[in-house]
Amino acid sequence: MKDKLRKSVRAALPAIFVTIGLAASLQAQSGDCPEKDHDCWIKRWTYLMSQDPKDAAYVYFRGKAYVEKGAFESALADFAKALEMNPRYGSVYQERGMLYLGQVDYTHALEDFTKAIEISPNNAFAYHHRGEANLEATNYDRAIADLTKAIELDPQARMFQLRGRAFYQKKELDPALADYVTAIRKDPKDFISYKLRGDVYRSRGEHTMAIDDYTRSIELAPKYSGAYRARSLSYAAIGQSEKSQSDSAKFRELTTQLLKEISDQFNKKP
Repeated sequence: MKDKLRKSVRAALPAIFVTIGLAASLQAQSGDCPEKDHDCWIKRWTYLMSQDPKDAAYVYFRGKAYVEKGAFESALADFAKALEMNPRYGSVYQERGMLYLGQVDYTHALEDFTKAIEISPNNAFAYHHRGEANLEATNYDRAIADLTKAIELDPQARMFQLRGRAFYQKKELDPALADYVTAIRKDPKDFISYKLRGDVYRSRGEHTMAIDDYTRSIELAPKYSGAYRARSLSYAAIGQSEKSQSDSAKFRELTTQLLKEISDQFNKKP
Protein backbone atom coordinates (compact mmCIF):
# COMPACT_ATOMS: atom_id res chain seq x y z
CA MET A 1 0.00 0.00 0.00
CA LYS A 2 2.78 2.34 0.96
CA ASP A 3 4.70 1.45 -2.23
CA LYS A 4 1.65 2.25 -4.35
CA LEU A 5 1.27 5.57 -2.55
CA ARG A 6 4.93 6.43 -3.12
CA LYS A 7 4.60 5.57 -6.82
CA SER A 8 1.47 7.69 -7.11
CA VAL A 9 3.20 10.69 -5.50
CA ARG A 10 6.24 10.30 -7.75
CA ALA A 11 4.01 10.12 -10.82
CA ALA A 12 2.15 13.23 -9.74
CA LEU A 13 5.24 15.32 -8.93
CA PRO A 14 5.86 16.66 -12.43
CA ALA A 15 2.27 17.85 -12.73
CA ILE A 16 2.43 19.34 -9.24
CA PHE A 17 5.59 21.27 -10.07
CA VAL A 18 4.08 22.49 -13.36
CA THR A 19 0.98 23.64 -11.49
CA ILE A 20 3.06 25.42 -8.85
CA GLY A 21 5.18 27.05 -11.56
CA LEU A 22 2.11 28.16 -13.47
CA ALA A 23 0.54 29.57 -10.32
CA ALA A 24 3.73 31.49 -9.52
CA SER A 25 3.86 32.78 -13.09
CA LEU A 26 0.24 33.86 -12.98
CA GLN A 27 0.84 35.63 -9.67
CA ALA A 28 3.84 37.44 -11.14
CA GLN A 29 1.80 38.44 -14.19
CA SER A 30 -1.36 39.38 -12.29
CA GLY A 31 -2.75 42.76 -11.42
CA ASP A 32 -1.08 42.38 -8.04
CA CYS A 33 2.12 43.84 -9.53
CA PRO A 34 3.19 46.92 -7.55
CA GLU A 35 2.39 50.06 -9.52
CA LYS A 36 6.04 51.02 -10.04
CA ASP A 37 7.34 47.49 -10.65
CA HIS A 38 7.61 47.89 -14.39
CA ASP A 39 9.44 44.59 -14.93
CA CYS A 40 6.58 42.75 -13.25
CA TRP A 41 4.07 44.43 -15.55
CA ILE A 42 6.19 43.66 -18.61
CA LYS A 43 6.31 39.99 -17.60
CA ARG A 44 2.58 40.00 -17.06
CA TRP A 45 1.78 41.31 -20.53
CA THR A 46 4.42 39.10 -22.15
CA TYR A 47 2.83 36.05 -20.55
CA LEU A 48 -0.65 37.07 -21.69
CA MET A 49 0.69 37.71 -25.21
CA SER A 50 1.96 34.13 -25.26
CA GLN A 51 -1.50 32.89 -24.30
CA ASP A 52 -3.34 34.96 -26.89
CA PRO A 53 -0.94 36.13 -29.65
CA LYS A 54 -3.72 37.75 -31.67
CA ASP A 55 -4.82 40.23 -28.98
CA ALA A 56 -3.30 43.64 -29.77
CA ALA A 57 -4.30 44.96 -26.34
CA TYR A 58 -1.66 42.90 -24.58
CA VAL A 59 1.03 44.25 -26.91
CA TYR A 60 -0.21 47.80 -26.35
CA PHE A 61 -0.17 47.45 -22.57
CA ARG A 62 3.32 45.99 -22.62
CA GLY A 63 4.35 49.00 -24.70
CA LYS A 64 2.93 51.28 -22.01
CA ALA A 65 4.90 49.38 -19.38
CA TYR A 66 8.05 49.90 -21.41
CA VAL A 67 7.29 53.63 -21.54
CA GLU A 68 6.97 53.73 -17.76
CA LYS A 69 10.29 51.92 -17.48
CA GLY A 70 11.97 54.35 -19.86
CA ALA A 71 12.65 51.66 -22.48
CA PHE A 72 11.36 53.82 -25.31
CA GLU A 73 12.68 51.83 -28.27
CA SER A 74 10.99 48.69 -26.95
CA ALA A 75 7.80 50.69 -26.43
CA LEU A 76 7.85 51.98 -30.00
CA ALA A 77 8.36 48.44 -31.29
CA ASP A 78 5.34 47.20 -29.34
CA PHE A 79 3.17 50.10 -30.47
CA ALA A 80 4.12 49.43 -34.10
CA LYS A 81 3.28 45.74 -33.65
CA ALA A 82 -0.08 46.54 -32.03
CA LEU A 83 -0.97 48.80 -34.95
CA GLU A 84 -0.03 46.07 -37.43
CA MET A 85 -2.49 43.82 -35.62
CA ASN A 86 -5.19 46.51 -35.38
CA PRO A 87 -4.63 49.59 -37.60
CA ARG A 88 -7.59 51.39 -35.99
CA TYR A 89 -6.39 51.07 -32.40
CA GLY A 90 -6.77 54.74 -31.46
CA SER A 91 -5.28 54.43 -27.98
CA VAL A 92 -2.00 53.24 -29.47
CA TYR A 93 -1.75 56.32 -31.68
CA GLN A 94 -2.40 58.48 -28.62
CA GLU A 95 0.20 56.74 -26.48
CA ARG A 96 2.81 56.75 -29.22
CA GLY A 97 2.03 60.37 -29.97
CA MET A 98 2.71 61.24 -26.34
CA LEU A 99 6.01 59.37 -26.49
CA TYR A 100 7.03 61.24 -29.65
CA LEU A 101 5.98 64.52 -28.03
CA GLY A 102 8.20 63.80 -25.04
CA GLN A 103 11.07 63.03 -27.43
CA VAL A 104 10.57 66.41 -29.17
CA ASP A 105 9.63 64.59 -32.38
CA TYR A 106 6.76 66.87 -33.27
CA THR A 107 6.35 65.62 -36.84
CA HIS A 108 5.57 62.04 -35.78
CA ALA A 109 3.57 63.23 -32.78
CA LEU A 110 1.33 65.32 -35.03
CA GLU A 111 0.86 62.37 -37.39
CA ASP A 112 -0.22 60.07 -34.57
CA PHE A 113 -2.60 62.53 -32.92
CA THR A 114 -4.13 63.27 -36.32
CA LYS A 115 -4.69 59.54 -36.88
CA ALA A 116 -6.30 59.27 -33.43
CA ILE A 117 -8.66 62.12 -34.36
CA GLU A 118 -9.54 60.45 -37.67
CA ILE A 119 -10.52 57.33 -35.76
CA SER A 120 -12.36 59.24 -33.03
CA PRO A 121 -13.39 62.75 -34.19
CA ASN A 122 -14.49 63.89 -30.71
CA ASN A 123 -11.28 62.86 -28.98
CA ALA A 124 -10.49 65.78 -26.64
CA PHE A 125 -7.22 64.18 -25.53
CA ALA A 126 -5.90 63.97 -29.10
CA TYR A 127 -6.92 67.57 -29.90
CA HIS A 128 -5.33 68.74 -26.65
CA HIS A 129 -1.97 67.15 -27.34
CA ARG A 130 -1.97 67.82 -31.07
CA GLY A 131 -2.48 71.43 -30.05
CA GLU A 132 0.47 71.13 -27.70
CA ALA A 133 2.63 69.61 -30.45
CA ASN A 134 1.62 72.38 -32.85
CA LEU A 135 2.49 74.96 -30.20
CA GLU A 136 5.96 73.50 -29.64
CA ALA A 137 6.43 73.28 -33.43
CA THR A 138 5.52 77.02 -33.63
CA ASN A 139 2.35 76.31 -35.62
CA TYR A 140 0.46 78.81 -33.49
CA ASP A 141 -2.75 79.15 -35.53
CA ARG A 142 -3.11 75.38 -35.73
CA ALA A 143 -2.41 75.10 -32.01
CA ILE A 144 -5.15 77.61 -31.24
CA ALA A 145 -7.62 75.75 -33.46
CA ASP A 146 -6.83 72.38 -31.89
CA LEU A 147 -6.94 73.68 -28.32
CA THR A 148 -10.19 75.53 -28.99
CA LYS A 149 -11.73 72.25 -30.16
CA ALA A 150 -10.34 70.43 -27.11
CA ILE A 151 -11.85 73.09 -24.85
CA GLU A 152 -15.23 72.69 -26.56
CA LEU A 153 -15.11 68.96 -25.91
CA ASP A 154 -13.65 68.84 -22.39
CA PRO A 155 -12.44 72.18 -20.94
CA GLN A 156 -9.40 71.75 -18.69
CA ALA A 157 -7.03 74.25 -17.11
CA ARG A 158 -3.98 73.17 -19.08
CA MET A 159 -5.78 73.57 -22.41
CA PHE A 160 -6.38 77.24 -21.60
CA GLN A 161 -2.78 77.64 -20.47
CA LEU A 162 -1.45 76.18 -23.73
CA ARG A 163 -3.78 78.26 -25.87
CA GLY A 164 -2.75 81.33 -23.89
CA ARG A 165 0.86 80.56 -24.78
CA ALA A 166 -0.05 80.37 -28.47
CA PHE A 167 -1.86 83.71 -28.32
CA TYR A 168 1.09 85.23 -26.46
CA GLN A 169 3.54 84.07 -29.13
CA LYS A 170 1.33 85.78 -31.70
CA LYS A 171 1.50 88.93 -29.51
CA GLU A 172 -2.27 88.74 -28.98
CA LEU A 173 -2.08 89.74 -25.33
CA ASP A 174 -5.79 90.20 -24.53
CA PRO A 175 -6.89 86.64 -25.44
CA ALA A 176 -3.70 85.30 -23.85
CA LEU A 177 -4.56 87.09 -20.62
CA ALA A 178 -8.15 85.83 -20.72
CA ASP A 179 -6.94 82.23 -21.12
CA TYR A 180 -4.48 82.50 -18.22
CA VAL A 181 -7.20 83.96 -16.01
CA THR A 182 -9.42 80.99 -16.86
CA ALA A 183 -6.59 78.51 -16.31
CA ILE A 184 -5.92 79.96 -12.86
CA ARG A 185 -9.59 79.96 -11.97
CA LYS A 186 -9.82 76.29 -12.89
CA ASP A 187 -6.56 75.42 -11.10
CA PRO A 188 -5.55 78.01 -8.48
CA LYS A 189 -2.33 76.09 -7.73
CA ASP A 190 -1.08 76.24 -11.31
CA PHE A 191 2.18 78.10 -10.69
CA ILE A 192 3.11 78.14 -14.38
CA SER A 193 -0.06 80.00 -15.36
CA TYR A 194 0.66 82.64 -12.72
CA LYS A 195 4.12 83.12 -14.22
CA LEU A 196 2.74 83.27 -17.76
CA ARG A 197 0.05 85.76 -16.77
CA GLY A 198 2.81 87.81 -15.17
CA ASP A 199 4.60 87.81 -18.52
CA VAL A 200 1.50 89.33 -20.15
CA TYR A 201 1.33 92.05 -17.52
CA ARG A 202 5.06 92.74 -17.91
CA SER A 203 4.66 92.95 -21.70
CA ARG A 204 1.95 95.56 -21.12
CA GLY A 205 4.15 97.50 -18.71
CA GLU A 206 1.96 96.60 -15.72
CA HIS A 207 4.90 95.61 -13.54
CA THR A 208 3.20 95.75 -10.17
CA MET A 209 0.61 93.20 -11.27
CA ALA A 210 3.35 91.17 -12.93
CA ILE A 211 5.35 91.09 -9.69
CA ASP A 212 2.26 89.94 -7.79
CA ASP A 213 1.83 87.01 -10.18
CA TYR A 214 5.52 86.08 -10.16
CA THR A 215 5.49 86.18 -6.37
CA ARG A 216 2.45 83.90 -6.24
CA SER A 217 4.17 81.52 -8.67
CA ILE A 218 7.22 81.41 -6.39
CA GLU A 219 5.05 80.81 -3.33
CA LEU A 220 3.52 77.80 -5.06
CA ALA A 221 6.83 76.51 -6.47
CA PRO A 222 9.83 77.94 -4.58
CA LYS A 223 12.33 76.24 -6.91
CA TYR A 224 10.79 77.57 -10.13
CA SER A 225 13.73 79.61 -11.40
CA GLY A 226 11.83 81.15 -14.32
CA ALA A 227 9.61 83.17 -11.99
CA TYR A 228 12.64 84.66 -10.21
CA ARG A 229 14.18 85.64 -13.54
CA ALA A 230 10.96 87.26 -14.76
CA ARG A 231 10.37 89.07 -11.45
CA SER A 232 13.91 90.45 -11.54
CA LEU A 233 13.10 92.08 -14.89
CA SER A 234 9.97 93.74 -13.53
CA TYR A 235 11.80 94.93 -10.42
CA ALA A 236 14.49 96.43 -12.67
CA ALA A 237 11.83 98.13 -14.81
CA ILE A 238 10.43 99.99 -11.79
CA GLY A 239 13.82 100.92 -10.38
CA GLN A 240 14.06 98.38 -7.54
CA SER A 241 17.60 97.32 -8.41
CA GLU A 242 18.39 95.60 -5.10
CA LYS A 243 15.39 93.27 -5.38
CA SER A 244 16.17 92.73 -9.04
CA GLN A 245 19.74 91.68 -8.26
CA SER A 246 18.55 89.40 -5.46
CA ASP A 247 16.13 87.62 -7.80
CA SER A 248 18.81 87.32 -10.50
CA ALA A 249 21.15 85.71 -7.97
CA LYS A 250 18.42 83.28 -6.91
CA PHE A 251 17.74 82.46 -10.55
CA ARG A 252 21.42 81.61 -11.12
CA GLU A 253 21.55 79.54 -7.92
CA LEU A 254 18.49 77.47 -8.83
CA THR A 255 19.60 77.03 -12.44
CA THR A 256 23.04 75.80 -11.36
CA GLN A 257 21.42 73.42 -8.88
CA LEU A 258 19.06 72.06 -11.54
CA LEU A 259 21.87 71.52 -14.04
CA LYS A 260 23.85 69.65 -11.40
CA GLU A 261 20.88 67.42 -10.59
CA ILE A 262 20.40 66.65 -14.29
CA SER A 263 24.10 65.88 -14.68
CA ASP A 264 24.11 63.64 -11.60
CA GLN A 265 21.07 61.77 -12.87
CA PHE A 266 22.59 61.37 -16.32
CA ASN A 267 25.87 60.06 -14.92
CA LYS A 268 24.21 57.83 -12.35
CA LYS A 269 25.30 54.24 -12.72
CA PRO A 270 22.50 51.69 -13.28
